Amino acid sequence: MKKKAIIGLLTLFSTVCSATETYDDRTMPITAYATLNGTVHDMACEGNINDAAVYLYGTETPEYGDLGSDYAPYTFTAIDVDTSFNEGKFEVNYLPLGTYDLVLVCNAHEDDFTRGGDILMIDHNMIENVLLTSTCRTISF
Repeated sequence: MKKKAIIGLLTLFSTVCSATETYDDRTMPITAYATLNGTVHDMACEGNINDAAVYLYGTETPEYGDLGSDYAPYTFTAIDVDTSFNEGKFEVNYLPLGTYDLVLVCNAHEDDFTRGGDILMIDHNMIENVLLTSTCRTISF
């Protein structure tokens, strides 16, 4: 079951841009992509984000599965923890435009992509719905 909540332990920034190329004096869009980055406070995951990762799922996904499951995330990224600031940072590049559920998985180091059925410890307070559109802008959550 998917749950969505917005709390102060997660800060997101998204930069979305369209690349163009010029052919015979005509400018044509060739790609549209997004970079999503953010900060996770170390109070998430019951105070331990050292083994956590951010998973991105399509919003049509009926459940948040592990890497080897039928409902695997679209992509994921580890959190770079900085203990001097009590936070961790993450970044996902070249995301296709669309809507995603961003999910913080606290035990991502135990998720084996070669098999399904791993039990994910999801911080249900750290689930965000993120819309990445084709306008070049920065979004702050």
